[in-house]
This record gives sequence, C-alpha cells and structure tokens, in this order.
Amino acid sequence: MKNIKRVFGIVLSILLVSGQWLLPAASAEETKEFEGETVIVGVVSDTGLELWEYVAEKALEEEGITLELVLFNDYNQPNVALQNGSLDMSGFQGHPFIKSWNEDNDGSVYAIANTLLMPLGLYSEKHATPDDIPEGGSIALPNDPSTLGRALLALEIAGLIEVDDEVGIYADEEDITANPKNLEI
Repeated sequence: MKNIKRVFGIVLSILLVSGQWLLPAASAEETKEFEGETVIVGVVSDTGLELWEYVAEKALEEEGITLELVLFNDYNQPNVALQNGSLDMSGFQGHPFIKSWNEDNDGSVYAIANTLLMPLGLYSEKHATPDDIPEGGSIALPNDPSTLGRALLALEIAGLIEVDDEVGIYADEEDITANPKNLEI
C-alpha cells in the first residue's frame, strides 16, 4: 500500500499543474497489501494512455515503481477489473460515474485520490459562440452520469441555462432552473 500511495503522490504532483481532476479508483473488496514494485492501472482512451505513460516513466524514474497500463475501450470494464482484482487502480472516472456504476452493479469501487479531469467544451458547426445559439436552439448532452453534470455546468458558465446550485456535478436535466432561450436540451 505504501508504494501505491507513492504512485498517487507522483501522479498528483505531475497533474496539479493542470488544475483538472479525475479520480484513481480502487475496490473495497481489495484488502491485500501491495507486494512488489508493479501497479496495474486501467485507463480509457488514447489520451488517457498517453498521460499515464508519462506518469509511468516518472514513477519508474523517481520511485522505482513500474506501472503496467491496461487500455480499455469501455468505461465499465475497468471497474469490473477492479472488482475482480485484476487491476490495482483505474485512472479515468469522476465521482458521479463511480456512484452510478456502484449503484448499477452492486459495486464497491471508491476514489482514493484526485488526478486529472479531461477538458469539456462546447462544439458547434453552426455557431461561433454560445451567444449565437438562437431561441429554441438544440443542444445535445452526453448520456453518461459522469459528464452530464459537468456539461450542464458548462452551459451555465456559458450563460445559456441555470442549474440548481445544490446538486453541483450531480446535475441532470431536471435540475435546470432557468432556460431563458428555451433551448431544446
């Protein structure tokens, strides 16, 4: 466990510069002590893999810890692997995703640290700025609980909607308190 904590320290120090967060996660069912100098980390996306390859280099250089990176193309599979013990940790998910996954899968995955949160943006082929979106315009939202709340908060920051402050990153469409342009969301 001591070496895993050192890996998190390295990850955090490398990623603090970005000011953005994701969560490494572990399973509550994993109670074994860390033995050896290898930590198996599940990642999702080529961007996540590239980032963790850099972290792996630093972990090996600075602490002598080898990170074995396992790339998944599905957001659920790393948590399945955490539950069954074939991963030591994952590095791709936020609190809402962990909460939702645990509820849907009777899981025991939990966050053990904050690392990186991938940027989230507004994209349009029709409008150059959020102000250009017309009355009654249509906006598509992500369909996963981890990104939905962040997307709604991004729309709020852009001045397009208002979201109930009480729910924060756990917001969904029902938490929109104002929609002055009557946007179809």
